[in-house]
Amino acid sequence: MQSPYAHWGARYRAWGAVVFLMPENRPRPEVAENLVQLLRRSGLQVVPPTGWESYDAVVMASALVGAEVVTSAHPPGWVQLRIRRYLRWKPALVVAAAFGIASVTDARMAVVIAVVSGANVLLGIWRTGPGIGGALNSRDARG
Repeated sequence: MQSPYAHWGARYRAWGAVVFLMPENRPRPEVAENLVQLLRRSGLQVVPPTGWESYDAVVMASALVGAEVVTSAHPPGWVQLRIRRYLRWKPALVVAAAFGIASVTDARMAVVIAVVSGANVLLGIWRTGPGIGGALNSRDARG
């Protein structure tokens, strides 16, 4: 039996978001639940919703970047998977404060904080783009 994720072929990019399309051969809630399990098996930290949120799951991609996983059954006959990235503002405020203090006290420490936080943001962007795409195309997803 072929996995429902074997056809996540159509992929579109927008600023801060990645969109995948697949034919709708199962109910959307079932696809969303299976998608969350697939992302967990691929090693991503996934937080399911409590029931009233507008998303199907939240991916904690890095300390500074998160992403909302949203599925919809539009256009008819297709399931759309949208990954909406966002900056996690509480850790970002801590990093900004540390950078501000370090820039006043020690410029080398400010450079280190800037490089580490930049690498963390790039890691989060990769995990929510090619990382999720790789999970959807993995051997696990193909069944």
